[in-house]
Amino acid sequence: MFSELLWRWGHISVPLTRLKTGFGARIGDLGLFPGACDVCADDRHLYVIVGDRVEKRVKGRFELVERAQLPDFYPRRCVASNDRLYITHSRGVLEFTSGLRLIRDAPRSKPIFPFSASVYSNQLYVVGTRLTSNRTSGSGVVEVWSLPNLSLISTYNSRHCSTIYKISLNPATNHLWLMGADGARFCAEVYDKNMLLVSTVKEPIADLGEAVDVDFDESGYAYVLTDKYLLKFTMDGSMQTWGSVAIGSTYITPLGLAYANGYVYVLVSQGHSKPLLLVFDRNLRRVDKVDLSGGVAKVFGGRVLHDNKNLYIALAIESSSSREWVVHTAPLLTPRQVVVVHQAPQAKRVQLEPQPPRPQPKPQQVQVEALPQHVVTVVCRSNLVEVDVSRFMGFSIGEMLSRCCGSSPLAKVYGYDGLALRELSPQEKVDALVKSSVIVLYTQ
Repeated sequence: MFSELLWRWGHISVPLTRLKTGFGARIGDLGLFPGACDVCADDRHLYVIVGDRVEKRVKGRFELVERAQLPDFYPRRCVASNDRLYITHSRGVLEFTSGLRLIRDAPRSKPIFPFSASVYSNQLYVVGTRLTSNRTSGSGVVEVWSLPNLSLISTYNSRHCSTIYKISLNPATNHLWLMGADGARFCAEVYDKNMLLVSTVKEPIADLGEAVDVDFDESGYAYVLTDKYLLKFTMDGSMQTWGSVAIGSTYITPLGLAYANGYVYVLVSQGHSKPLLLVFDRNLRRVDKVDLSGGVAKVFGGRVLHDNKNLYIALAIESSSSREWVVHTAPLLTPRQVVVVHQAPQAKRVQLEPQPPRPQPKPQQVQVEALPQHVVTVVCRSNLVEVDVSRFMGFSIGEMLSRCCGSSPLAKVYGYDGLALRELSPQEKVDALVKSSVIVLYTQ
């Protein structure tokens, strides 16, 4: 399904010419997530932090528009909002115009290790860890900066998390969800916009590992990525269901997730060298897996994000000759594709013999050539019906569905040929299914 869209994907490789050998390994030794670079987007452009610079590139074509040098403070995280680009590093926050002209360099009094940044209600939220002098432990921190003057309002310490990887706003409740770790254990907290603790999300399954990322659907359900699992929580923090991100027995490194149109896209690295995109439905059943490992020798980090039209997957990798950023893009999947392809395997399979063809009135009689045998799987409510459409010659698609599903034809019919989904007219003759190589029919 999603993997069948790969032929439409664009990609670009950006060399990391200034990234020192061993830097990725040093990050790994500290247990810090998820790499040395970042990517963010506005309506028309992608901003990629590459070594000691930030590059502005056109979405889709990836043409380089502008670039700007950055100070030598690692790591760096970015967020684009209201024609401004904010880049946070260990010692402060930089504000650029959308044309990459530096406006402000706002320092912080105490350095932190930032993991992500987000903008909500004219405030910039930066989350990360303030490490101790021996760099073996720390405390999770949240910085709140006012915009547009970029001044630090307050710094908050997490109640329970020694590290905070992500802060994200639940649009249904206007609560901020913090994802992180207490040591190496799952840690998640929910705050209001005044940074007052609303609740602590309890670890629903033993040995979950760290909470790495979170995103929300239209109803306010939270999808949380951990070291081993993908979890779905209600708005009040109760777990509803879960799915596994494990692939065989090989160690998995979670990199990030994004929700769109009924799908949860999860980016992981299998064995530190094989980046994979896992696609889940709302019930956290894995419905597709896309291998992104072509030419990859090692994965240092990655991001997955979307702009409501396209999905963007950015990877910091080591190839056979260099270290580079690779950015993939593909159109977001639609809810229709979820229903047809992923509901069918869960349904009960029933063998149904169609009734003999109904005699046609003379004014409507047409000469139809006998069709070769062509079996189509019809999704009838919760059942799958395998139908040889050649036995329905002279019938319309709607009439065939009425006999097979035991009800009058419905308003919409969709056909799936293994590559794409298209709407069909119930008045079309069944020979159209053979000509179009349709293998699944879905009625709505």
